[in-house]
Amino acid sequence: DLEFERVLDERRKYREGAMEQEATEPLNVDLVEGILEALLPERNKVPSEDYDGLLQDLTKFGVATGDQLKDLVTKHLDKLLEADKSLARRMAADAGESLGSKEQERALSGIWFSHTGLIRELLRMEFGDKWTSQREGGRKLISTRLGK
Repeated sequence: DLEFERVLDERRKYREGAMEQEATEPLNVDLVEGILEALLPERNKVPSEDYDGLLQDLTKFGVATGDQLKDLVTKHLDKLLEADKSLARRMAADAGESLGSKEQERALSGIWFSHTGLIRELLRMEFGDKWTSQREGGRKLISTRLGK
């Protein structure tokens, strides 16, 4: 298992270096993760973040480089974290015990969105109806494919 450890170490080094890459580099999953880890609160991160799906969403809306993602996060960060806290309070009050224990604990701590959830909320803030239409269209497409 030394080989596995070596691969993990190389990936960690690559991800650390990704943040130091040219800001004009095209986004990839590791760069997105590194930027979000650097800019968003650690407490929002969950073990199963969907960076691949988020990268696709970012690309659809023209967020293609590290600088563009950093600028977008910086622009909306305060409002984004306030929206997260507000939604967490609402969910804790409205859904209460119907939430799973982890979700309830997060909501009571003022945390609702994961890192990828925060960025999707950020896309809604930045792109408004265009984002909402794209998300709803995707859901309709999935329902159609599933025969619903």
